[in-house]
Amino acid sequence: MKKEKNSKTLFIVIPIIIVLAISILWLAASKPRIMELGTLSYEEVCNKNGDQWMVMEPWIKGRSIGSQPCAGCMIADNHFCKADEYIAYMKSLPSVISGQSMMHEMVTEHGDDKNSVDIHMYNVAFLREKLATNSLTFKITDTSASPVSDLEVVHDKIMHLVLVRDDLNYFDHLHPQEISTGVFSVPYEFYAPGKYRVWIDFTIDGMQHIVDFDFNVAKGSGKLLDYQSGNLDIKLNSGNARVDETSKIDFVVNYNNGSPAEIQEKFLAASAHLIVIDDDLGEFGHTHDEEFDGDNVLSFSYKFVKSGRHKIWLQFSLDKITRTAELEVDVSE
Repeated sequence: MKKEKNSKTLFIVIPIIIVLAISILWLAASKPRIMELGTLSYEEVCNKNGDQWMVMEPWIKGRSIGSQPCAGCMIADNHFCKADEYIAYMKSLPSVISGQSMMHEMVTEHGDDKNSVDIHMYNVAFLREKLATNSLTFKITDTSASPVSDLEVVHDKIMHLVLVRDDLNYFDHLHPQEISTGVFSVPYEFYAPGKYRVWIDFTIDGMQHIVDFDFNVAKGSGKLLDYQSGNLDIKLNSGNARVDETSKIDFVVNYNNGSPAEIQEKFLAASAHLIVIDDDLGEFGHTHDEEFDGDNVLSFSYKFVKSGRHKIWLQFSLDKITRTAELEVDVSE
C-alpha cells in the first residue's frame, strides 16, 4: 500500500518538476539579457542576468571538466569560470527582440594566420604541417583539451569546408572526415599557388560553428578545376541586391540547346547550395534551396552584409554530375 502511495506521489511530483524546469528555462530565454561586460564585472553581469554566482568546479552540461574550484556563473547545468565562456553561452540561448523570439544558432571566428582559435566552448586547430602531405586537417578540443568528435550530420556531412584563393579565381567545396578522435581531414592537391582562405563549418548540439584560416600554397600541379557546367546555360536574377536587405536570388538552368534542365536530384540533402564570398573575403555565406520542386529554377534568400562585388558559386547535381557555376553579384548600400 505504501509502495503504491509513493508511486502516485512520484506520478504527480515528476510532471510538476518538469513543468517548473521548462518555465524557468523559458523565463531565462525571454527576459532581456546582458550580452557584453562593458563597465560591469563578470559577477555583476551574472547577478543582473538572474543567474547564480558561486564557487565550485567548472561544469559543462552537468559534467565536471576540472577539479580546481573557481568563482563563476552558474546557468542551467553549466558553471563557467571565465566571463567570455559565459557570454558565448548566453549568446547561444534564445532571446527576445522587439517581441519576437530570435535564436542565436551560429557563431563565427577568424583564425587568420594563427594555428588555432577559440570559438564558443571549443578550440579549433589548423594542422598546417599536414599541408605538406596534401591534406587539410583540423583538430577540435573542448575547454578541458579533450578531443571532440560528436559533430552533427548537416546536409549529409559532419563538416563542410570551403576554400578560395584571395583573388577569388579558385574555389572548392570539400568534406573532411574524422580520421581519429577529434581530428578531421580531407586529402587535397592544390592546382595553383597563392594565398588561400579556408572556412570550416560544423555543428555541435544545434550550434553552427564557422572558423576560417589563411595560408599560403607555394606551388600547384597546374591542372585546372573542372566545374562540369559547360553544357549548361545558367542565368542569374538577383534583382537590386542591397546591404542588410533579404535578396531573392534565382537561377534559371537550361541546356545549351535551350531546353530546361530540370533539377530532380538532391545535392547534399538540398536541391542546390549557394556560397557567397565578397572581394576582400570578409563576408562568407552558405545557404540552400530546399524546395525539391523538380523544375529548372533554383531560388535562394540571402541577406548581404557588405556592399560591393561578391562572387557566388551555385552547386547542384544534374545527370548524376555535380555542377558548379561561378557568377557575380554587385551589392549596393
